[in-house]
Amino acid sequence: MNELMDRANLGDEERNRYKKEMEEKDAEIERLKIHKSEAEYEARQLRYQMNQLNDININDEMPSRGVLIRLLRDHNTSNMSINTVYKLKKMGIIDEDGNINENTIIDMLKSYYGG
Repeated sequence: MNELMDRANLGDEERNRYKKEMEEKDAEIERLKIHKSEAEYEARQLRYQMNQLNDININDEMPSRGVLIRLLRDHNTSNMSINTVYKLKKMGIIDEDGNINENTIIDMLKSYYGG
């Protein structure tokens, strides 16, 4: 870098200014790297929590009211584990083609959760 500044025939004041700017940019890059690392960690934590919320504990008899409502609303099982989808199929909530059986969900919500 000093060699480039020498070739550019910069005076001491300009050279110091550019050097200070470069140091500030380097520090900013380091801060951004740290921020990126923290954001990636937080994203991993959130994905883990989402998976925990979307999965049904295999030992539980019934899916939670929230899981049933999300299935009814979104028809989305992509965030659920294979074991959970298997259990939902056994319960008749998901058919063999992977379609959500809304009537079964509504009946379960009425029977087990009062509506």
